[in-house]
Amino acid sequence: MASGSEPARGCAGLRAAALLALLVAAFGCHSAPEPTGPATSYPAIAFRRSGDPVEVVQLAAVAYTSHAKRVNARYAGDEPARLSGRAMDTSAIMHPFPDGRPARVDIGLARRYRLFTALFGIEDCAQSLGTVQATIYLDGEPALTTGVLRPMDRPVALRIDLRGRSRIEIVVADAGDGTNSDHGLLGNPLLYPVHAEPVSFITPP
Repeated sequence: MASGSEPARGCAGLRAAALLALLVAAFGCHSAPEPTGPATSYPAIAFRRSGDPVEVVQLAAVAYTSHAKRVNARYAGDEPARLSGRAMDTSAIMHPFPDGRPARVDIGLARRYRLFTALFGIEDCAQSLGTVQATIYLDGEPALTTGVLRPMDRPVALRIDLRGRSRIEIVVADAGDGTNSDHGLLGNPLLYPVHAEPVSFITPP
């Protein structure tokens, strides 16, 4: 291998790295969605590899109440919240209140969606005594209850049929043993429109 070629390749590598840094600074960097997982978060509509259009729930814009109100971050710190070691693209800490009131996420649907998916569990940084349970309501009627979840339990994969529905509410309560470390986490919530008309979209390679 000729030593004279090394500086040229090194300079080319530096130029490529500089160009990549400029592109990341200008446009951000998003990894492609996993084949079987929820789509990476985009502002409007994204597409899974299956081709299904999905709308990322904008948690900062919906009715959301929690003792610890943290969107897209863990309970303590700015890092992404995690469930069973997996970082969530979007998330909301759902911590019941010390006086017994549950945490809630309330989403108006206007009959525009056919499916809601999300992961629910206790975030990884919670202490071992945390316990929560979630109940899903559709138009005020209970549709699903997760049962009691504890730290490092396998997250529950929520998949809720929304056809003809106007509202979905996720209510998280303690399990009757107090609210200490009850760091319930709603992760990667997605809505599947009945008729998708995306303004902007990303098609993964």
